[in-house]
Amino acid sequence: MERREFLGILVAGTMGSLLKPPFRTRIPELFKAIKFLPDPQTNTYSSEVVLNSRRSYHGGYSGTLSDQILANVLWAAAKAPVIGTNRIIYVALPDNVYRYDEAAHDIILHRTGNYMSEANCAFEVGVAGDL
Repeated sequence: MERREFLGILVAGTMGSLLKPPFRTRIPELFKAIKFLPDPQTNTYSSEVVLNSRRSYHGGYSGTLSDQILANVLWAAAKAPVIGTNRIIYVALPDNVYRYDEAAHDIILHRTGNYMSEANCAFEVGVAGDL
């Protein structure tokens, strides 16, 4: 069963449970761990230009960050070639660390708390692989 099919069944079951009052209060709790991102804005620049080194510092991103910028960066990170058999992309925000789901284009809570290496960063992206 594919993820989208599973999510469709999950949503259908959730909609059915909305009819029962005891479950109405639990629905928002199911989606607290998922942060939905807007569709990425694509352009003619390759992901190699965006992800030009293992560690990049770009000025102008401090404090708050729009979801659109985060969506674009994570989309570009997922387009880089995979070395090995799998890859997990993480993004650290000031509130929590999230795992990026490139199929659904959203981020899922991985760890609560601020684990960024610098306090004034808007976000940090990390990639984990099997090699």
